[in-house]
Amino acid sequence: MAIPNSKTEQTMFDLIEACRTGEAFNNITNNFYGKVEERIMKTSDFYHPGVDQDKPALRNSATFYLDQVRVGEISANKYSPKYESIRSKGITTAGWAILDQDPNSTWEGKVLDGCTRIILARTCEEKKHVDSTIPVTLNVITDPLLIRTIQKNCTSFQLLANDHPPADASSADDIKKFIRGLINDEPAAAHTHTRKRKQKIIDHVYRMTSHTVTESTIKKYVTEVYNSIEKHTNGVKEYREPQSRAEVVRKALERGKGAVKVKPSGWTPGKQQYVHEDWKIYQGSPGRGSFDKDFGREVARKAAGATEPSVYVFRTDAKTPQTVQTSQQAVFDKINKNHSYLGVTIFDHVFALGQETGVNEGALLTESDVRAHATKQQLKIVSS
Repeated sequence: MAIPNSKTEQTMFDLIEACRTGEAFNNITNNFYGKVEERIMKTSDFYHPGVDQDKPALRNSATFYLDQVRVGEISANKYSPKYESIRSKGITTAGWAILDQDPNSTWEGKVLDGCTRIILARTCEEKKHVDSTIPVTLNVITDPLLIRTIQKNCTSFQLLANDHPPADASSADDIKKFIRGLINDEPAAAHTHTRKRKQKIIDHVYRMTSHTVTESTIKKYVTEVYNSIEKHTNGVKEYREPQSRAEVVRKALERGKGAVKVKPSGWTPGKQQYVHEDWKIYQGSPGRGSFDKDFGREVARKAAGATEPSVYVFRTDAKTPQTVQTSQQAVFDKINKNHSYLGVTIFDHVFALGQETGVNEGALLTESDVRAHATKQQLKIVSS
């Protein structure tokens, strides 16, 4: 996934603008006239292999294939603002598709942008939250050379196409995934990238998202991704993505450690990923300022007479195994100091989330676990 050259970038900008204004469909002098069609379709014209895998009839009748990864994450709860927007207004932004160029394909075309809206619109219909079917407007690229250009730069085009109102815009995770792809596609390792190279990535990503994201935010995302890659290279698990982090923490608590063993069926469904019927669970990164807030909440909860035992699971932002160990010990030191000052235990159980790849990743570590492991590693260094 190389960064497109300036000419290709401009072609993508011009294509999207020509379709937005209608020039591509109505003005025969426009560069894209005859190369892209505007189609009004039904939600039943589309099929996604993940979402629709249990719908063989739809598989046989649909003509367009939904080709965007994040469709697999769709639920009415996760996309509540977008779902309600579609429910009340319909789909207000046209999606993008290309004609399928594979002579052996059974599909007429592939949708590159708008997959989320299509699936949510169909969900509205299936739940009878709307009185009639929801029309789907699709810009279908038909010119083989233009299709080839878009396919070669598909991820950049998808990001640019998603640069519309916030309810439909690319998420931070989408953008970071795109940035990671650009970095990993480089022949040189990430740690050798120059400031000039990093700025080139920032400039391109910002041009693709400038209507919905500030340049300073893109700079922050690029820095986060480079830091994440550095940690991974050093053998440190970051657990930055919230959903996958929640899955790791929940599974660790379900496996149990000492007196803590969480019942798998006790989790409350929904956005609050750490709500459990038998336990008060906190998860955070103290270096990001969450610890003091969580500690204060637990003090207030205990003062109010809450009886559910509390568990605090923390991770660090350290970049190497050695600094992870130092940071973990520092957090336990701080908690012990707070408990000593107050003369009472606030968090009933405290665990560091193991972050050393192939050593303790995903495990719940007690204070004694952390200190014993750090001592062992120090002895190894001394004896080597």
